[in-house]
Amino acid sequence: MSSMKLVNILFLVSVVLLLAATGLLYTKLSPTNELILHFTPGGQPDYTGSLVDVFGALVTGGVVVLLNYVLSRALRIREEFFSIALSITGLLVSLLLFAAVFVIVINNQ
Repeated sequence: MSSMKLVNILFLVSVVLLLAATGLLYTKLSPTNELILHFTPGGQPDYTGSLVDVFGALVTGGVVVLLNYVLSRALRIREEFFSIALSITGLLVSLLLFAAVFVIVINNQ
């Protein structure tokens, strides 16, 4: 498999994960409620926010994934390893955001 094909596949998987996280957030939570976003070590909520705050994190993650993809395509001729490493980093960002959204949805249902 060529490195460009791998970069494209990793980017598509990252985008699918971000879209799945957005869909999960949109379908499972009400836009009017305050969401618990963080807990203290004692188990008490210490940071609340709205749906817009979580969507902002997803948009920021999407921008990071897109920038990693653009950079990996630009660097694929000179540095194949770095190109693949950037694509894997984008996938990790998407996975972590999906996990964060999943936990937020579980805690706020």
